[in-house]
Amino acid sequence: MMEIVSSHNIDYQGDIIQIAKSLEAKSNHFLAQAFMKKPEEVLEVNSFEELPGKGIKGFIGGNLYELGNKRLVDVNIDIEKNGKTQIYLAENKKLIGVFNIGDCLRPDSKKAIDILKRMNIKTVMATGDNKESSSLVNNVLGLDECYSELLPIDKNDLISKYQEEGHTVMMVGDGINDSVALTKASVGVSIKQGNDI
Repeated sequence: MMEIVSSHNIDYQGDIIQIAKSLEAKSNHFLAQAFMKKPEEVLEVNSFEELPGKGIKGFIGGNLYELGNKRLVDVNIDIEKNGKTQIYLAENKKLIGVFNIGDCLRPDSKKAIDILKRMNIKTVMATGDNKESSSLVNNVLGLDECYSELLPIDKNDLISKYQEEGHTVMMVGDGINDSVALTKASVGVSIKQGNDI
């Protein structure tokens, strides 16, 4: 589920959706699916680049567009999120839009976590999402530990910490921002679509 919570310096909100969708059409990140469901036509993107743990960027019609979190887009605003992931869109380094993207947990997620806990397997969430979003998920699932706002290298370091403590670590991830951690883990499980997790 996606909503536009703010748009600046663009007359028509459809324009920012079209720009965001055009960038996300080149991305493999699971959040891209929220934009791909929109009907807007995809524009040509040049010099596209994925920046793990931050977002994506590319040129459309000679303008640089960056779509991502606060690590990518230099913003000092915090619009009410209600546990959703906040994505910022900048044109030539100037903020032009803010999106809130919400995720629904699979109905069997809690059951899967409960089964793991009965097997004495420690459950940990390590996510790049904001603290509010991860806390809401954790409140439903009842994980043993929850880490938020992590960069890919932070996830790698977290796995190293558990391994140094003598744990065997299985990492499940979407394969985009998790590629380094997936290879570091004792067992890495890459999921094609993030919401399959």
